[in-house]
Amino acid sequence: MGKFKVFIFFISILSLLTSCSSTETVSSKEADKLVISDYFPQVGLERSYIQYGTTGENTTVNDIVVSETDASGKEMIYIKEAGSLAGEKITQYEVNNDSIRVVYLMNALKNEEADVIELTAQPEWKTGDGDDSVSYLTETGLDIEVPAGMFNHCIEVTNIAKSKSGEHKVVKYYAPKAGLIKTVFYLEDEGEFVFSELQTSNLDRINAEEKQLDENSDSPSSEQTLTNGSTYRNNEYGFVFTYPSEWDQYIKISEGSWAGDAEATIDINYIEDKIDQNVFSIVVFDYVAEEEQWDHPMMRYLAANNGKTFAISVAVEPSEELLKPENEKKLKYIQEMIANLEIVEDSFRFE
Repeated sequence: MGKFKVFIFFISILSLLTSCSSTETVSSKEADKLVISDYFPQVGLERSYIQYGTTGENTTVNDIVVSETDASGKEMIYIKEAGSLAGEKITQYEVNNDSIRVVYLMNALKNEEADVIELTAQPEWKTGDGDDSVSYLTETGLDIEVPAGMFNHCIEVTNIAKSKSGEHKVVKYYAPKAGLIKTVFYLEDEGEFVFSELQTSNLDRINAEEKQLDENSDSPSSEQTLTNGSTYRNNEYGFVFTYPSEWDQYIKISEGSWAGDAEATIDINYIEDKIDQNVFSIVVFDYVAEEEQWDHPMMRYLAANNGKTFAISVAVEPSEELLKPENEKKLKYIQEMIANLEIVEDSFRFE
């Protein structure tokens, strides 16, 4: 289906949305029990939606959930979408236990900051989307089936938007870990119309990987795995640390001095094809600092020994090459490496 046809269809849908009466919500007590962040899709989740046309012409929209870290060390969460009406679309979110907010929008039509409340732990709220719309938490604990499968413990959110022609209703369903799975419009002449549903996702694979990680961390073999990992030994400063052996095929360890106030840095970079991306560095300072005195904004304290202080610095900005679409898997692998740096920190010691 051509984008122009989809656009005309979408506008037609909006013009036909039925007027709505009062909306019954869940209680404040029930809303307050929800952990709203559970209803945001997991980082790394890849989703495919089918959007239905009234004449049988459908279109597919794909997205992926990405997490990055800015220069201050703050996590930034994006959903990158392809196949939508405005072409490629990037939406930045602020996610916590009480709310999910859209804070930035970028597509072919706009590139601007936003403050739109998508979900919050309240029976009703003003979304702030500029359409004078209000969202209502109308159901919880639902079992919803879509082409991607059956989802349990879902919530139903009803949005009422006002226009010159009246009030119009859109109902959305969110599932734990998967996020939005279904959108329903209510049309003036035709009643309920399912506009989109989650068609496929890699959620099962992500859940299986998490389960395996949990089993490994709870089993006696996890300590053995760490012991059998690769060990880096620095003879000049007398420290060692352990890291997963599978990193060996990708990393290069070299000594540098990029940190201006440091004596030296030991840089661990991911090297593959055209990619040369710093993952983390051990930073050596020529003074002694205790952990309780440490206040460096960009580095975590490791230890002090023999008149030196040692810290770890984690990469915050991916290179331009790494951000190219064809390097998406490499970016994910590096993010997984950073997520596992606890292994390095816990094994850091002096000989």
